[in-house]
Amino acid sequence: PKNANDIIDHLKEYRITASTQTIYTDIQRLKYDLEIPIVYNAKRWGYYIEDRPFSSAELRLIIDCIRNAEFLTKDDAVTLTEKIKGLASAPDRDLLAHQLEEEYRKSQAEASVIENIGLLMKAIDAGQMVSFHRYRYVAEHTKHTTLEDKVFIVSPVKLIRKSNQYILEFAKDFEDGGCIFDKIQVSMMDNVKILHTP
Repeated sequence: PKNANDIIDHLKEYRITASTQTIYTDIQRLKYDLEIPIVYNAKRWGYYIEDRPFSSAELRLIIDCIRNAEFLTKDDAVTLTEKIKGLASAPDRDLLAHQLEEEYRKSQAEASVIENIGLLMKAIDAGQMVSFHRYRYVAEHTKHTTLEDKVFIVSPVKLIRKSNQYILEFAKDFEDGGCIFDKIQVSMMDNVKILHTP
């Protein structure tokens, strides 16, 4: 970390004069106008630039993955993209906004998979059962779906990420005490609810 006097001495090497007050003013402008992550270390009486967790290229890759995810709704993809952009510095954020096309997948999910995944994770962690409705394809070799009236009640076991989809593995109980294990794409689930059993 460098304090204001250290910075003034460094600038003198380049024949640049500055006062303590102008250094503090410049630091504030860098922090709040350009959003450069400058941090003050009180123990060592100095400033330093904190490393950002992702480069602009890495953020671009993350955003591209989000925009091409079949299991996300367009609203979810837009919201996540804006949050990811917030991890970039102001110049990099402007660069990302300029470079990124506003095209999203045409075949994105209808239900919020993010919300459903959150509920399923909570249910699995708490050992609770869940209920949900299931989408089914209207006919073979088509992407058109319809929501079934039947309510499914199952015990979620684990979430699996496979082929650009999230899969829920669950156990379904029978009246005779037996059970079977089955799987379903989370994007084909709707009205997911946690059943808070004692």
